[in-house]
Amino acid sequence: NVYFAAQPDSGYMKRKSVIKATFLPLKIRKGYDVIALFRLCYFIWKYKIDIVATHSGWDGWLGAIAAKITRCKVVRTRHLQTPITNKFSYNISDKVVTDSHFVKKALKEQGVKGEKIVTIHTGVNIREFNPHVKPQLRQELKLDQEAILIGMSAVFRYAKRHDLLVEAVHKLQK
Repeated sequence: NVYFAAQPDSGYMKRKSVIKATFLPLKIRKGYDVIALFRLCYFIWKYKIDIVATHSGWDGWLGAIAAKITRCKVVRTRHLQTPITNKFSYNISDKVVTDSHFVKKALKEQGVKGEKIVTIHTGVNIREFNPHVKPQLRQELKLDQEAILIGMSAVFRYAKRHDLLVEAVHKLQK
């Protein structure tokens, strides 16, 4: 079973009718919101949740503390290589999952315990996504069959540096 505790106005809550999960609208005012902490603990206890997964600042703190209070496991995920503000919520987690060795290295350098960190690379189904572009795509885009195609799939966020891809492609055109 899947459960979500999310801000009432979040994208998850807006799409909850199409997501097969049980939802707790949880207004979190700050990282140390005691009311939200008690509501989250009750939710974990009520549904007998085994693992709490957190992904960002406030939910990282509250989720980790609620998991420890209710004696369930907590897994913190980190995708970004930007500096963290505090290592506490990472170090009280049972595991910290990164999507690259670079993020793992950055977390260790910032004081997160290395034995807690596991790297799970973002997976791609190579049967569905093949590096050899099918000719139909080139025809559909009206591209020469020998044209080199370059793409990027990522959240639009400064740390992803989409601007560097645009600059590199521009330089390649010259």
